[in-house]
Amino acid sequence: MHRVVFSPTTIDMKNETKTETNISLARAERFGIMPTSTSTSLSYGEHHARMLAAFKVLEPLGGDWRDPINRTASVETFNLACRSLGVSMADALESVRYFTACEPVVTLTVDGRVTVTAPGYRNGPAGP
Repeated sequence: MHRVVFSPTTIDMKNETKTETNISLARAERFGIMPTSTSTSLSYGEHHARMLAAFKVLEPLGGDWRDPINRTASVETFNLACRSLGVSMADALESVRYFTACEPVVTLTVDGRVTVTAPGYRNGPAGP
């Protein structure tokens, strides 16, 4: 199992023994995970609309967008959900930062499943 921490410009992969390696862009593309969003040249209104759509991929299941995020699916399922909404996985991860002020943490498992977690708005730096 690997823990992948995303920032707007880099992707660092850290395994459980804390050995660090960089993921190449080709590998990030293979997983459908890009280091930057495709929404950088949009107006505020277009960007906000894109973030609303993208957040549907990872929003908390409890129905309150401020709750912690913990979503698990295969890479293919995440990519299919993104395509159906006209967004990328990078957009979905950016939407977590946009709405919750938290960095999403992505865990890749050997069986090809991906878990995305974040403390959520209420438990993050923007909460009470």
